Amino acid sequence: MKLCLIGVILVMLVSGCGGGGGGKSIFDDSTAVNSRLGSVIAGDRAYSPDGSRYSAIVTGKQGIGLYQKDDQFILNLAGSASVAKGIAWSRDSATIVVMQHTAEGNWLYFYSSQDGLLTRTVGSDQLPSTGYFHFIVFSRDGTEILLSYKGDKPDYRFPL
Repeated sequence: MKLCLIGVILVMLVSGCGGGGGGKSIFDDSTAVNSRLGSVIAGDRAYSPDGSRYSAIVTGKQGIGLYQKDDQFILNLAGSASVAKGIAWSRDSATIVVMQHTAEGNWLYFYSSQDGLLTRTVGSDQLPSTGYFHFIVFSRDGTEILLSYKGDKPDYRFPL
């Protein structure tokens, strides 16, 4: 009887039934790059949803670069720093959001993927001050920026 019960519990855990869920988070399905500790590593690529371009920290230069998928450099995001906690693309590939930390808290910088210009800044006064987020992604419907401490679930939803 005990062996049978253990077998049933194991089948439930493997199949995702019972506690724990077993599903992937939206952060797992994203093409964004994030850093649980430290900053995004130079060369880590955040791909556009259509796969035609990517953004990455530019090695040896200041800022974040935009590249064609064949590694051809297009441009630097205007005024971007060479340190980022996360880089994410909008679902329509028109916007790149860079998440950074300062002594004041979390910051989001929105850039046009067409010309690399900064289009919007969201300061720490508009985001929770309960700690530093380490994961960023656009919601599936593109109406929110989802921020997370651990990457398992959205801890904060910033409406666009």
